Amino acid sequence: MLLPKNENHAHAWLEHSELLERDDPALRLAIRYQVDSQDGTNTANWLHFRRWEMAETEAKHVILKRIFKVNSLVDFLDGHSAAETARRPRR
Repeated sequence: MLLPKNENHAHAWLEHSELLERDDPALRLAIRYQVDSQDGTNTANWLHFRRWEMAETEAKHVILKRIFKVNSLVDFLDGHSAAETARRPRR
């Protein structure tokens, strides 16, 4: 689910990182999945990025890279060209 510009999703896929900036497009993207069981019950959940245990400097690099990739994905979903996206910060 992608919210309009300038609206952050309450269940953003990238959440709870001090490296995110308020206007990062990544905060607009949420991923919801549903599991249908054979007994007819359905379970819906939100998917969130979870950081694995690693050295702090490596973790910072990994999270920043993930933020930049998701920002680029949101640009693509908004219809921006690759050239446009490349000129934007935090991509």
